[in-house]
Amino acid sequence: MSTRAMQVANIAFLLDRLAADTPPNQQIRELTENALEAIERRHKAGDAAEGIIRWDVDWDNLKRTNQYKLSITDNGDGMTSQQMLDYLNALAVQGANQTQGISQNFGVGAKITALHRNSHGLVYQSWHQGKGSMVKLHRDDKEGVYGLASFDLADGPDWTPRIKDSFKPKSIDQSGTKVTLLGTSENDNTCFPPADAGGGMNWLITYLTGRYFRVPENTKIQVRVLTKDEDAWPSEEPSPSAKTFNFQTVSGSKALFDQYSEAKGTVQLATADAHWWVFADPKEDSKKMSTRGGRTCKVGIVFQDEVYVHLTPPTARRLLAGFGIVFGADHVVIYVEPKKTLDIRADTARSRIIINGEDVQEANWFEIWGAEFREKMPAEIKAKIDEIMAKTERDPDGKTRERILERLQRIRDLLRPTRYRRDPNGSLRASGQTLGGGSEFGDTQRETTSPGGGGHRGGRSSDDYLADLVESGGEAVNAVVVSTKEPAVKWVSRADGTREEGELDDLAAEIVGDTLTGEIVKANRDFRGYRDLVGFFTKEFNPGGDPAINRKIVEYVEEWLEGQLVEAIMTVRNLTNGRTWTPADIDRALSAYSLTTVMMARFHIVERVKRSLSSDLARPSKAA
Repeated sequence: MSTRAMQVANIAFLLDRLAADTPPNQQIRELTENALEAIERRHKAGDAAEGIIRWDVDWDNLKRTNQYKLSITDNGDGMTSQQMLDYLNALAVQGANQTQGISQNFGVGAKITALHRNSHGLVYQSWHQGKGSMVKLHRDDKEGVYGLASFDLADGPDWTPRIKDSFKPKSIDQSGTKVTLLGTSENDNTCFPPADAGGGMNWLITYLTGRYFRVPENTKIQVRVLTKDEDAWPSEEPSPSAKTFNFQTVSGSKALFDQYSEAKGTVQLATADAHWWVFADPKEDSKKMSTRGGRTCKVGIVFQDEVYVHLTPPTARRLLAGFGIVFGADHVVIYVEPKKTLDIRADTARSRIIINGEDVQEANWFEIWGAEFREKMPAEIKAKIDEIMAKTERDPDGKTRERILERLQRIRDLLRPTRYRRDPNGSLRASGQTLGGGSEFGDTQRETTSPGGGGHRGGRSSDDYLADLVESGGEAVNAVVVSTKEPAVKWVSRADGTREEGELDDLAAEIVGDTLTGEIVKANRDFRGYRDLVGFFTKEFNPGGDPAINRKIVEYVEEWLEGQLVEAIMTVRNLTNGRTWTPADIDRALSAYSLTTVMMARFHIVERVKRSLSSDLARPSKAA
């Protein structure tokens, strides 16, 4: 049987469509990666000279056209004119590395991302063993196709004309490549950051530092530092001794975090290495790292020395809570590097990580890694958590919590909505189909797997409960009681350093970590609703500003608000039945916004606090 090979009828449409799904700076990654691979090939061939990659103005182009165009130059192994014809004018090829594969090089990156964003042209100039040639890729708008442009020379058109040695960049000796990005028009200044790139004039440094976790040994990535004022830019390549417009070296995220952290290390997990850093002053350290795209309170995924997942607050705080960092998340960065034993790859756009066929963020890998990390918590991180948690302690003897729990004990049965479990020998009958697995225990829990197992799609299982008691026609059941542990409430504020910048802004409280199982609740002293309550009682009971009375006011306000929070959380958690109250419903019902609603209930709080203060201060109570 013979087969006619499939062909692409409209490759320009396919290229544009694929490019539309890639991040704005992906072309920078693809061209940098090509340069890194070229240097790696040269090193493997026995030439140990330092690899140099430079993102710079194309100064030769500036002399000829008076237009600033961005270029990247490497001193890798270069390409012959025939190799440029073979590799550059085909959408997906093995290339010089011969490593095209699902988990390796795709052979599509630069031609999709860079060519789409530089339809006016990508000019490749490459030298191999001292001989230089060039090609120009562009979009022919008249024909509606992408491809090589011919150069009209005196002796006729040429696809790969030779280049004079005088145009060879200084960083290239015998071999190397320079690629110039012409943008979408002749007047397009491609040295300026694209509108959707971010990072300001430091966009290249910011992106490359954040993208690369490690830069290969014996290789240097450099970026020319430019200013916002194009009129002040030099008209020719500045000398290395100039005070401005110099090169800045990009060393990668790991080196950046290593430089500014007070402690660092790696926790060996069953399926990954968890690299961690602790920072003494998150605000100041983030400010120092910001010009290179760094910050604290960050979570990432590392694959083949690149960072594919960049998570920042509030998402990073929730994930770090799963790693046991319930306080001090702004002091910490964790990057997880899955081990090569996993079935791991990047998607075609090189923007997502796929493990065992699932997106790493959609599966429950972070839960698996977090649970194992908690068991192996580094002492430096634990010390930082304990340091901050100590500032929240206002009840060292546990008397306030004891009073709250004693009150809740009086209504213990009301905290547990009625449930019934199927039982062939049960004396009651109930109906209502439920979802979820069966566990012999009453506690609702998140479905997990062993550390060495796969990252199956996450989700919390619930016991197979029936909610509706009926006289006849239902299934035989017995009533069951579900026990839920009372969460501990910790009061936080910016003043004492227990609430991070941007955390719980104008919100009253949130459950740390998993909404259904989290054992700590952060309550916000900076919340205006809380301050209004304290101010209300201060005006009535402490007009003279007595510090002792003020402490008593705060104590009672927090005690009764705390009891209100704990009661609401326990009761709502016990509604879970897998059908009408799924874990997703519980997430919504106990979100930070919902807990703010709970804290805004006033009448009961005012009555109770007034009674307590009147008793303590021997003053007659007034009507609310």
